[in-house]
Amino acid sequence: MTTEEQKGGCPDRKTVDLFLFAGQSNMAGRGITTPEHPQGAPEATPGAGFEYRAVSDPLRLYALSEPFGRFENNPAGIDDGDKKTGSLVTAFVNAYYEKTGVPIVGVSASVGGSNIGQWQPGSAYLKDTAMRLAAAADFLSQNGYDVRHRFLLWCQGESDGDLGTAPALYRQRFDAMLSALFDCGIETCFLIRIGRYNGDRGFCYETIGEAQEAIAASDGRVQMVSRLFPRMKERGLMKDAFHYYQQAYNEVGTDAGLHAAEWVNGLPEKKPVRKQKPVFIYLLRHGETNWNREGRLQGRTDIPLNALGRSQVRQAAEALTTLCPSIDRIVSSPLQRAWESARIVAKRLGFPESRIESEPLLTERSYGAGEGLTAKERAIRYPDNRYPDMESYDDVQKRGRLAFEQILQTSCPGQNILVTAHGSILRGLITAVTAGTASEKEWGIFGNGSIYRIRWENGSILAQAVYTPARPAEETRLVLPGGDFQL
Repeated sequence: MTTEEQKGGCPDRKTVDLFLFAGQSNMAGRGITTPEHPQGAPEATPGAGFEYRAVSDPLRLYALSEPFGRFENNPAGIDDGDKKTGSLVTAFVNAYYEKTGVPIVGVSASVGGSNIGQWQPGSAYLKDTAMRLAAAADFLSQNGYDVRHRFLLWCQGESDGDLGTAPALYRQRFDAMLSALFDCGIETCFLIRIGRYNGDRGFCYETIGEAQEAIAASDGRVQMVSRLFPRMKERGLMKDAFHYYQQAYNEVGTDAGLHAAEWVNGLPEKKPVRKQKPVFIYLLRHGETNWNREGRLQGRTDIPLNALGRSQVRQAAEALTTLCPSIDRIVSSPLQRAWESARIVAKRLGFPESRIESEPLLTERSYGAGEGLTAKERAIRYPDNRYPDMESYDDVQKRGRLAFEQILQTSCPGQNILVTAHGSILRGLITAVTAGTASEKEWGIFGNGSIYRIRWENGSILAQAVYTPARPAEETRLVLPGGDFQL
């Protein structure tokens, strides 16, 4: 045992929770004391928390102390210089340990001034974060520790307020970041809402704060654990335009630690679980047909793709090469416009055409007597849009849900699955599996050649628009309301 371990750098218990403390400067910590605000950072409760220094000394654990993470600068990744002065981490760890009795091993991964765009998959910050998390997990495993959970405590967004980042774009980029960290083993993100701007440059942080509230309300992977930062301005606890006196960090850390512990100790259905890899299902609407162009209802009438439709699907196939590393299954409606779309994608991705699966449940909605009619003809003959022998939308949703259930039941964790089908059945499927929270008003028209992605993990659903041929994928990748979906 090393001298540092003898001084308190080794938990007595072999069961620990591994935490990434990530975000920007108010996670990194800029706390100070003054005669008017004398409260300093607390001492760590003995045995409550430890720091794993993946960058500066990856061969041991250190007793938790402030400023947390001050030695963990990586010039090729996360580098906060010498700006760390005092954080919320120790207060968080003390409160969490008091309620759970489980020590925390913390990993520092925060850098001041960072916006959400700098935390995207493939970025230097996220690569460094993944390295730090993996190194900590390996160290703990090799030294006989049982890692009960892997969590992320995230506080970031002020720089996006400065930049005027749109809330929808913030949510999209947050999801991309979090999905990448979940792929690295993170189980739950505990979120601290950012505070208010305290300067004279006219910045507003409320829209980002509201986006964070929306994320926590709609994404089952995220739990809001503190909303205290927005109160600190009126209490006079901000030391400058962006940062706080140490007292504020202590209060927020304690608040977040108690709420995180309460969640961890909660009812069985709310407890975090060791998760399997998610299943990703990519929903592709077939390319354009001549009837699409003419505005005719197609339904189950078997119309082929036209030249533009084939081009749209080829564009979608190119997009898929960057959206997912590989496709494990392709399941298609038997109608030829969907089936040909599946064949075009399969060819581009090197997927054997003989393995494409036909699923009758994915056949388009029947519009009965309305099929083949233009919008003008339908308005004259059926002004109420009720066509004889038309399939009800309730039945479409039930059929979509059943198709989704069957695909999941025959899939393995970690698989990427492409489903090629039709606008109405795919809209019904999304509405059904998100329990009606994802409406067309929220996620727009499912255009020809568009791709939507559903992430399913341990009963949790997250649906996203990821590609539309008319615009770049970056502009259309909007997070949809999620929820729970149990087989």
